[in-house]
Amino acid sequence: MIETVGYDIVYRGQPINVDDISPKKSIWVTYDYDFANEYGNVKEYKLPKNLNILDTNCYNEWENLVDEFDEDGDYEEYKYEPTDEFVSFLNSKGYDGFMNGDNILIFDKSLLTLRKFIKTIIQEHLTESYNNDNIFYHGSTDKNLAGKKGIHVGTKLAATQALQARIGVPSEGEWDGTREYGKTLLAGKNTLKNKSQELGYYCATGFNCGHDIPEEDYYPIQRNERAKYSDGTPISFNSKPIVFPVKIIGRMTNSPYMPHTDEKANSMMLRNLKIGNAKSGYYYENIGEDEGSISAVVPNATFLKIL
Repeated sequence: MIETVGYDIVYRGQPINVDDISPKKSIWVTYDYDFANEYGNVKEYKLPKNLNILDTNCYNEWENLVDEFDEDGDYEEYKYEPTDEFVSFLNSKGYDGFMNGDNILIFDKSLLTLRKFIKTIIQEHLTESYNNDNIFYHGSTDKNLAGKKGIHVGTKLAATQALQARIGVPSEGEWDGTREYGKTLLAGKNTLKNKSQELGYYCATGFNCGHDIPEEDYYPIQRNERAKYSDGTPISFNSKPIVFPVKIIGRMTNSPYMPHTDEKANSMMLRNLKIGNAKSGYYYENIGEDEGSISAVVPNATFLKIL
């Protein structure tokens, strides 16, 4: 067994025809082997755990440092294209590098130690699956896979709770894709109380806790407030909501046995979508729907197969 105590393992991909001797003192590395592999010629390094690495997700600290260095600076731009002067500034503050998602800029590359790469270990780790089959569920107003902020999948309960919070809880039965939304009786305040006891979780969330929700059961067309998608578009009364199983077939950065936090997975996905660099998905531990369960967010529908 190779001794790795005191180190994290990171990767760097670089085309073979590119000179290995970089003129820069700093170096970008990543925890994501597949991302590094897109650049070719992957090398593996030991990253000492005692280095002082600034996490740019600590927004207050990051923004304060950027403001101190450049009062008109762009917080996001410095994460991806830091100038040599900014790197020297952070170094003077006692930092050895900074982390942007799963990517890390090490200010002094001599702090890294080249390590012989053992591909099988990493591949076994990356191909671990949840419940052996990587089967999850997704809730949709029509059996489709879409989402400008990534597509979320999770346990059947998590997907059900998310869909109910978006469009309402049926007064009877469940969203099974056979009923038109506008013609389905939704649970009013009184029924929601009973549903919470019956189902074992709090139902009065999202669309089910608006100020105008009726006491008694009602049809969506009878309520002033409309259920909407995340971009503000009203949900069609003609849609047929459903919770259905899917299989993850695209690349995932981490394993369901080593999930990110809910907040971190979503912030990384949003950032990568914004800059056009969303090439993999993330597993995370839910803090909302089916709390404590494992969910995943992927960039688009090509990462999923409807079962």
